[in-house]
Amino acid sequence: MFYAIDLEAIELRRGQRLLLDHLTWRVPRGACCAVLGPNGAGKSTLLSVVTGYLWPIAGRVRVLGEQYGQVDLTRFRRRIGVLGTSRGPEFHGDLSVLETVLAGFWGGLLIPPCEAPSEPQLATARRELAMTGLAGREEQPFGELSSGERMRALLSRALVSRPELLILDEPTSALDIAGRAAFTGALDRLLQARPELSVALVTHYVEDLPARTRDVLLLREGRVVASGPLATTLSDETLSAAFDCEVRLHHEDGHYWTRIRPRRDWQLDAREG
Repeated sequence: MFYAIDLEAIELRRGQRLLLDHLTWRVPRGACCAVLGPNGAGKSTLLSVVTGYLWPIAGRVRVLGEQYGQVDLTRFRRRIGVLGTSRGPEFHGDLSVLETVLAGFWGGLLIPPCEAPSEPQLATARRELAMTGLAGREEQPFGELSSGERMRALLSRALVSRPELLILDEPTSALDIAGRAAFTGALDRLLQARPELSVALVTHYVEDLPARTRDVLLLREGRVVASGPLATTLSDETLSAAFDCEVRLHHEDGHYWTRIRPRRDWQLDAREG
């Protein structure tokens, strides 16, 4: 099988701290796979290994059929689209939505001064905006969009160059419930329209999983708690082990949600004074 992501026995340290501990993970081509776990589990670190910005001390990294250490990463990263909130750049609010998306063809914040978008590029940008529900908003300043609309515009930006692999690092973390639902809906439409696209989605919340999510990886302290097909891997037991609290998982019409019983040592002291 051709894997979009093929990591084998990855170890990565920061000082004396082991961030990823003998981690093996494979994402089949054309699959949407989710990575879940608490803060500090190693989720974003894992994606930094996949995109070649962090280098493990042991193990093998193969992405889109290329083995890291034997490929020019600067050129290779053009095959990967990335969208995240924690480490992303600050986009110019006075640019139009269309200009922000078009800049994705050159991988920067702006369209280079010496370049002019072609008609095919303009058509592609408008098509991606329509896919994420932003048709008719092309000329609006990016800074006037709501947080949810901005993330959908940046999803369009990540897709204009037709990447083979899309990396989503907590894309809904700054959104309200309506924005999260709209983003997940846009992602579901994308997966339906582009079945060849491979997607790795990092999130804290099972509510953010698109209905077409195929596999799931659960992490805790850099170690794999569970990994495999969503339907058989995601459970009360695996989620409770990953998040270190009592989790009850519910599922209906292709969507998941949870009820949580927090750990007792997190209870606040109710005494006065």
